[in-house]
Amino acid sequence: MEIPWRKDLELGEGTSTLEQGARTWEKGSQMPTHLPPTQVFVGSSGGAPHLIMTETGLTNVFADRPGSWHCVTAADIVQADPDVMIIGYYRDDPAFPKIDYLHNNSLLCKMNAVIHADYIGVPFSASTLGPRNGAATVDIAGAVIHVRTGENTINLGQSGVD
Repeated sequence: MEIPWRKDLELGEGTSTLEQGARTWEKGSQMPTHLPPTQVFVGSSGGAPHLIMTETGLTNVFADRPGSWHCVTAADIVQADPDVMIIGYYRDDPAFPKIDYLHNNSLLCKMNAVIHADYIGVPFSASTLGPRNGAATVDIAGAVIHVRTGENTINLGQSGVD
């Protein structure tokens, strides 16, 4: 569920959507049933998250990983050093526990994106291939501008992106 975006959130070069658990199902994907507490689920080289990031002008820092979703460690995220992180969520899997994980992980909490809370929330329904992808792309672009500059130059809000 990425949000990748480094200047990728390149959020341009660096954002990733993070999930602490594997509660998301994408047709054709092999979803892990349990992730060790040291791993998170990120959008990788395929699927709608990567497509949305690319169309938004962001660089998916995990585009070198196979599949639509991939498990990575906190060290992998620190090494990728995204400028912005896209956090995927839905009713039964809210964003706040994921953000709490970022702030309480001894590696991740030192990243600039975490220190400055440079997050963009994306509803799961806007991050899967479907009609909401176009609106999500525009809304993420506006959110990236807001996160990076504080300006509200684009504010369509049609996809649920926070």
